[in-house]
Amino acid sequence: MTGLPDDDVIHVLRRMETTLRKTAAVGHRLVVEVMERSIPGNLDCRSITDFLTQTLRISGADATRRVRGATKVGTWHTPTGVDLDPVLPESARAVRDGDIGPDHVAAIATILREIPHNTPIERIEVAEAILATAARSATPEDVTTLGLHLLAHLNPDGDGPDERDRRRRRGLRTGKQDSDLMTPISGLIDPRHGHCSIRSSPHTPDPA
Repeated sequence: MTGLPDDDVIHVLRRMETTLRKTAAVGHRLVVEVMERSIPGNLDCRSITDFLTQTLRISGADATRRVRGATKVGTWHTPTGVDLDPVLPESARAVRDGDIGPDHVAAIATILREIPHNTPIERIEVAEAILATAARSATPEDVTTLGLHLLAHLNPDGDGPDERDRRRRRGLRTGKQDSDLMTPISGLIDPRHGHCSIRSSPHTPDPA
């Protein structure tokens, strides 16, 4: 490519990115197909993530991102084969067009998770459409910034989350064991369990 003018290199780079994003949409369709056919279970895999890791020789983190993407913007089906609307319909359309990528989708999904559960569904749909439209010409970080402004608009009084919102968000995730057989964890716990948690010092001896 050394003979190409700068403008042509930029053009090819952008075309390639569009192609990769459209390919991600095809990947979502395949993940849906694999899950709806119960292929991982038929092959004695513990989960779809385990199946993707083994089949594609990718990392667990990459497999998890692909499954999350398929969950949010993939087209799923009823038992009779009828198409269901994607969870994030406008984002799904933007992915198929090659205008946004996995990081955009993740940013949009993260913002929408922060919307209080009692918000009318129509307002949530509008918020998703606004974020997806903005994402077509913005970075994931820009989408997050816009999303924070939207959250402030949807919840102008700044009311804290109620118990239902906390239940929706709480959960723990575990990573892979390291060389010392230590397992990292991350996640969110509600206030009641947070107050009961105990932080152990590295110098605290194990109980006998």
